[in-house]
Amino acid sequence: HMVFRVMNDGHQADLEVIQRILYPAEDVKPKSYGIKNVNDRLRHQYGEEYTLQYRIQGDLTVAVIRIPLEKTGGEAYGGGNDSGGGRR
Repeated sequence: HMVFRVMNDGHQADLEVIQRILYPAEDVKPKSYGIKNVNDRLRHQYGEEYTLQYRIQGDLTVAVIRIPLEKTGGEAYGGGNDSGGGRR
C-alpha cells in the first residue's frame, strides 16, 4: 500500500460529523459532497483495499489514505503507456 497522511492544524474536525458524511444513513440527503465524493471515487478506482480514516493527534486533524499498489489481478497501477490522466 501507498500511505498518505494529510495533517491540518486549523480548526479541529468533528470525527462524528466526518463519519456521517462518509457513511450517511439511507434516508439522509448529504449537505456536503466533497469528502464523500473523493472517498467514493477512490473506493471505486482501488476497491475494498483502499481506506480513508480520520483521527485527532494532539491539535491536528489527520486524514490517512491507504491505496493498494496492485489491482486484484496483479497488474500494477499506473502501468501501460498512457499518461495516467483522465478516465480509463
